[in-house]
Amino acid sequence: MNRWSRAPLWAAVYGVLLALTACGGGGGSEVEEPAASVDPDERRAPTAARSPLNAQTAATARWSAPTKLSLVPSSGSVLPNGKVLLWSANNPMSFGGGGSTYTTVYDPVSNTASDRLVQETGHAMFCTGTTLLADGRLLVNGGSDSAATSIYDLNANSWSRGGEMNIPAATRPTPCCKTARC
Repeated sequence: MNRWSRAPLWAAVYGVLLALTACGGGGGSEVEEPAASVDPDERRAPTAARSPLNAQTAATARWSAPTKLSLVPSSGSVLPNGKVLLWSANNPMSFGGGGSTYTTVYDPVSNTASDRLVQETGHAMFCTGTTLLADGRLLVNGGSDSAATSIYDLNANSWSRGGEMNIPAATRPTPCCKTARC
């Protein structure tokens, strides 16, 4: 079995992880704070009381049917508006280099996705690092074009080229895309 034949499996695993991320990680237990440092009257309410997924909602929550997308995502991010930005590479169904990236913005509320081919950054966004910036923009760096950085602006629904990384991903120890298991 080669790595491309495992793509549907990885897409399914990734979809489940995104779903758990979108709903707050799937639950968990409350972390106890040290008693000596916290006034008992000021302790935070239990997780269930703070969580938007309360007991009543959790009792009626159900998994949806699988969602078909136009691409096999290699990465993605939950955006501040609750939508999910996913991207592949220069081909929507396989991974690799090139100067473009297929993207889709998935809306879990309406179960719709809007596709786009990003060419203006010249960045092949396969096997990248990501971070959501304080202003709501998404920074995507590294990957096939190891020093490249792209920035997605949710409000403008636009991509722009960011600065080059000082230490490209290819020069770091064991980059993920240079191994046989990537």
